[in-house]
Amino acid sequence: MTGPASSILSALSTTVRLLVSGAAVWLPTLLVLGFIGAVPGAAAERFLPDVMRYLVSPYGLDVNLLFGVAMGAMIVVLLQLVVQLVALVLAFIVIADLAAGRAVDLRAGLRRTLAWRLQFSWLLSSVIFSTATGLWFIGGCIIFLPYGLAIADAYETNSGLAAFGRSSRLGTVRLAGPGSAQPGWSLAGASTVLMLAFFVVTGTLTVVNSLLSPSLDLDALSTAVMGMDPGRPERMLLDVLPTLIPRPTWLQTAWTVLQGPLPLLREVAVLTVGLVVYHHATAAEMERRAAGDLVSGTDAPTG
Repeated sequence: MTGPASSILSALSTTVRLLVSGAAVWLPTLLVLGFIGAVPGAAAERFLPDVMRYLVSPYGLDVNLLFGVAMGAMIVVLLQLVVQLVALVLAFIVIADLAAGRAVDLRAGLRRTLAWRLQFSWLLSSVIFSTATGLWFIGGCIIFLPYGLAIADAYETNSGLAAFGRSSRLGTVRLAGPGSAQPGWSLAGASTVLMLAFFVVTGTLTVVNSLLSPSLDLDALSTAVMGMDPGRPERMLLDVLPTLIPRPTWLQTAWTVLQGPLPLLREVAVLTVGLVVYHHATAAEMERRAAGDLVSGTDAPTG
């Protein structure tokens, strides 16, 4: 039975087709939320030199302001995480409906997502998913062989933690008997290829970022270091660090915001691979069961 679970190439091609065909439904929301999520970090990066100017008062380092800056940084990170999580959940619901051949229903998807049984399995799945994608360059996606289908199964069947056992069975079963493909290998291989593709894109953007970034002003740095007051070393925060971390231009800030959706696109692509492989694997399982029932019925004695 050919399909996404039968080979890496088939899994990749099916994933790309699904993402492209449904882009009008899921992509605009993901892009908007990706841009919004990148704004707090870009704004903090741009206005950090202004804040640092007030860190050093005539009486020394302003600890209260420093604490406030640290709290503000934590809030910025939290806002980014919340926006990214909302974007991923909405995109996953839409793509899950598309992969299953259902009409897109965000309300039903949110009710399913907020089910308590799903929360525990998704918490463990997110750890596995992050570990696999974070270590993809040393074969980390091999974790998807037994557990890569747990997210899709927990969502589609509300199976809770039982999704891991079912994922292990679906991921390692032979689709067409001994020697045939295993869905888990197709998922792991396709996920690794996608991570490599996004790594290349990210590396290219890093080169572009370096070209857009202002060069370090060595004269200003030398002047700041030579002008440091030995009696007030805390002024290094005000005099030296701004020269090491120059204020980005508006073009650089806009470029940073434009790159905001890229990590979300990567996560959505890998999640989509899991969905298409899952549906093919479950269809193959049902086909095998039907064939087994048919054989059993044929071989059964008749009265």
